[in-house]
Amino acid sequence: MSEFTTIEKQAMKTSPCYGAIVQWKERVFVTDMDRYGKYTAKIYEMVDLEDAPSRIEARLSLIKEADESFPDSGHAIKWCFKQD
Repeated sequence: MSEFTTIEKQAMKTSPCYGAIVQWKERVFVTDMDRYGKYTAKIYEMVDLEDAPSRIEARLSLIKEADESFPDSGHAIKWCFKQD
């Protein structure tokens, strides 16, 4: 089963100091710090962009999540770019 969210919802869940949300083409990369001080990485795909009122309200489907953690958000986003 796919997890659906939006950029808007991810922005409310992501730490403004440690997290990052990057839209690239029809993909959205999300990173944030976990409770151990390491960074996570997730890749979402926009699935209903043409029907959404705005890009931040388009539904996102989780397509990949890193099994590893990263020392910072830059390395986490770098991982996302390498997956595409």
